[in-house]
Amino acid sequence: MDTNRLQIADALARFYLSPEAAENLSGEDFATHKASVLSALDKGVSLTSNYQPAKAAVTRFLGQALTDAPPHPVLDAIRPFMKDLHWQTNKNYHGHFEEKFFENEAFAEIIGPKGMLRTDVFRAGLLLMGPEIDYPDHNHEASEWYNVLSGTGLWRQGGNAFSLCPPPSAIFHSSWEVHAMRCQKTPVLALWSWAGNMSSEAMPV
Repeated sequence: MDTNRLQIADALARFYLSPEAAENLSGEDFATHKASVLSALDKGVSLTSNYQPAKAAVTRFLGQALTDAPPHPVLDAIRPFMKDLHWQTNKNYHGHFEEKFFENEAFAEIIGPKGMLRTDVFRAGLLLMGPEIDYPDHNHEASEWYNVLSGTGLWRQGGNAFSLCPPPSAIFHSSWEVHAMRCQKTPVLALWSWAGNMSSEAMPV
C-alpha cells in the first residue's frame, strides 16, 4: 500500500504537463515554478515513514467537496489515502484572523519536506475551505500554483477585484504577491504547490 502512494507523484507530474493544469498561466515566474516542480518529480520522491494523519474542523466538509468534484487524475490518486492526510492550519494567522476561520480552513501537505512523500525542492497538497468563509489578504515568499478541484470560489490578487474560479481554474501567485480567497455556498477544494523559498509559512497582510 505504501508504494501506491508514489502514484500521487506520478499523477501530479502528468497533470502538470497537461494544458489544463496551466490553463491561461504564463510569465517567467510561473515557468520557473513549473520547471522546478517537474524537475524534482522527475528525480523522484521518497516515502516518509513518520507522516501522521490529523483531522481539522473543516474536514467535516471534505465528503461534500469530494462528492462535488469532477474527475481529476491527481485527486483520484489521492482519494485512497484521504484518511491518512495530516490537516493543519497556519499558526501565523492566530490573533489576526477571526476564530471561525480556523474552523473552516485547513491544508494538507502531501509532497514536501513534511509530506507523505518526501522532497526538499517543493511542497504540494490540498487546501480545503468551508462555505461562506473569507481567507483574508496574505502572502509568502514561495511562489504558489493553485488548481481548483471542487467548488466555485473567488480569488483576488493584488489590488484586483475578486474573480470566480470554478474547476478546473488555475491560479498562480508570484513571490510575496498579496492574495485572498472567498467561498460562497459550497466548500472549495484546491490542489496547491509551493516552490522557491519555502522556509516560512504565509503571513497575514
